[in-house]
Amino acid sequence: MHVDRTETFRIAPERLWPLVANTDSLNREIKLPEVSYELSPTPQGGTTVRARTRTAGMKLEWEEHPYEWTWPRELGVHRVFTKGPFSDLRIKFSIRPEGPGSSLRADFDVEPSGLIGRMIMGAAAKKSLDDVFEAWRGYERYLGGESPSPYPGRYGKALVDGPQLVAALKRLEELPVDKKLVERVGRFVAEEVDERVRDIRPFALADEWGVPRIDLLRLFLWATRAGLLDLRWHVVCPN
Repeated sequence: MHVDRTETFRIAPERLWPLVANTDSLNREIKLPEVSYELSPTPQGGTTVRARTRTAGMKLEWEEHPYEWTWPRELGVHRVFTKGPFSDLRIKFSIRPEGPGSSLRADFDVEPSGLIGRMIMGAAAKKSLDDVFEAWRGYERYLGGESPSPYPGRYGKALVDGPQLVAALKRLEELPVDKKLVERVGRFVAEEVDERVRDIRPFALADEWGVPRIDLLRLFLWATRAGLLDLRWHVVCPN
């Protein structure tokens, strides 16, 4: 079964791509169940990725093929199921320039593994498309300056130690940094979703905010002295 949908957005592909390609945060925003992964090296080199989750009382297990992507135009993944109502799933997201904005397309190809799969396949595919495009509209509102976060469904719900945050921001304001950026970073730490605060990439965030990269990087380095942030180096995607 193949389903697809295409809609236009007023944001250029290069700005939409980092959010569209962040499928982990997309899955959280549309409330997909948590997935556990098992990575096994293969004798010929490379890694086999097996995943499992549970949804609507059903166990799903599958082998996940490596993501295929072309920056900033398209990405796709192929999943071969060993347990659950489906046997095969292919997902592809495509972005194309459309005037000053973009055209976004989602393609789902799904094969059922039995009667239950055939019964729920159409409704499941339609709901998935609805959820994905609603999330993408959230990205559009955020990048257009109309929303404080690309993830409105979870924004402002993190647990934060308020007094400790206020004290760290006060120390930061006394250092040689842009005071307006201090206020914005404070709101970001206090209200943004967990994964966005846990792993902040200064240059990527500066590009989202439309501020000079070096200014935000300098503030973040001073923020480690003020006790607001920790500096860590790590691989963006170890898989």
